Amino acid sequence: MRVLYVEDNITDVEIVQSELRQADADLMFKAVSNLAQARDHLAEHASDYDVFVVDVHLPDGSGLDLVNEIRQMGLKTPMMVLTSTGNEASAIAALHAGADDYQVKTPGFAHRLPAALQELISYHHRVAWRWQKPLRVLYAENNITDIDLTRRFFAAEAPHIRLSVVRRGSEVIQRVSQAAGGERDWDVLLLDYGLSDRDAIDILREIRHHYALDVPVIVVTGQGDERIAAAAMRFGAADYLVKHPGYLVKLPFAI
Repeated sequence: MRVLYVEDNITDVEIVQSELRQADADLMFKAVSNLAQARDHLAEHASDYDVFVVDVHLPDGSGLDLVNEIRQMGLKTPMMVLTSTGNEASAIAALHAGADDYQVKTPGFAHRLPAALQELISYHHRVAWRWQKPLRVLYAENNITDIDLTRRFFAAEAPHIRLSVVRRGSEVIQRVSQAAGGERDWDVLLLDYGLSDRDAIDILREIRHHYALDVPVIVVTGQGDERIAAAAMRFGAADYLVKHPGYLVKLPFAI
């Protein structure tokens, strides 16, 4: 395992390195203590690692800024975010920045970290095919401008993604019903929360209660709402993104 750990707490660095070394005798481990060092190191060694581990609270800023920058560089390396305080809002913030997972530094966190990182790396390898061949996305969106922007962005920055657009929730259910019958022509479902005839939570609820499809569902919305985010995750959404400026940059990684 090749790990870059961005952390200013030397005690945590030593404990994490020790636990990782016990789990993997071939460990390659590099620690940097702030954002500036991480940026300098990544400028030359960004492709040297299997996983990045980033603490949220760093002396010169937030680790989430670094996570976002790494995704904007186009790196697909899996990322784990560590934080001293765990709540739903911090988890959503980490995922929105582009992290693949996040862990709270509760007692014994370092002991659990090797298995969590191995699983994260393994998952990344299992889904890497998505970046190697066309990925078919069924996109449910009522806003013509958002449809056009998304099409244009994917064409320029994520050409492996093929969008099929529907405008109403009823059309989503119809396509899901067809897929349940073995005629699926899409790999991922991308749902805008505010469709004209029903919202994404209602659609998710019906999909999970009446159909048994093992496909990722991503929810996007024009306004951030932790209640909606929690409901989306509860009904099986793989991710939840708010349409903040620049959110399209993160969207291919969520998919």
